[in-house]
Amino acid sequence: MIWPTLYKSTIFLSVVWILATVEEAIAALLQGRSILEGISGIGGGAPLQLITTLALMFFIYFPYFGIRSLGETMGERFLFRLFLVERREFRVVEPPFNKS
Repeated sequence: MIWPTLYKSTIFLSVVWILATVEEAIAALLQGRSILEGISGIGGGAPLQLITTLALMFFIYFPYFGIRSLGETMGERFLFRLFLVERREFRVVEPPFNKS
């Protein structure tokens, strides 16, 4: 279950990053700036900020796709009941003592 979750998170992060790059390039062209000026502002401008932003986005997507994979594995109804149905109180049942 971990590999599909990692795969989906990475692919989705890549798609979002590509779309953000295209968006910034188009916005720069509409504002009369060069494409490189627009793209350089992604993630805050500095390479370390870009890496940090991508890592943060990955850690946001990872639980999302993890819960979706869990739902695919265990079933949507079970996952719904696990999160949203009130549980009853559990009591410990003592085994009967043998009186010999």
